[in-house]
Amino acid sequence: MAIRFAKAGASLYLVDINETRLSEAANEVRSEFGINVSTYRVDLSRKKEIDGLWNSIKGKESDILVNNAGVYEFVGFLEVNEEALKRSLSVKPKVGLLHVPKMTRGRGDEGGMIINIGSIKSILPFVRNLVHYDMSKMGVIAFTRTFAKEYGPRGIILYNLILT
Repeated sequence: MAIRFAKAGASLYLVDINETRLSEAANEVRSEFGINVSTYRVDLSRKKEIDGLWNSIKGKESDILVNNAGVYEFVGFLEVNEEALKRSLSVKPKVGLLHVPKMTRGRGDEGGMIINIGSIKSILPFVRNLVHYDMSKMGVIAFTRTFAKEYGPRGIILYNLILT
């Protein structure tokens, strides 16, 4: 996604919990496309860190937010415990709920655009040992549809991409 936006000439804010991958992605788009890239190491399961991110970009908020965070770990259906479920649900769809108010406040009729990334696996669970992941992605789909119904008329555009 970063590469697609970079090809279009967009400046980027890249956010990840993994500093190594974050740095690699930033260096790749900087060197290939010569665009402005800012990186932020944020644990998106923690509201305090999400608030810190938004505070650090206050006044220069993004026009488009791509919500692609998630926890993808294989755990057998009968072995899913509270901790595995908590890890999975602490990022998706919770992240969308925590980002949307920051994306929409003070924009008037502009609203902004939010792209939530869902998964076909939540509709057609063809991979084993991902019930908790599939639940979290289905939550993203439900969140997107509900939000679009309630807030779409206010000029806030919310998409849900279903990826395989």
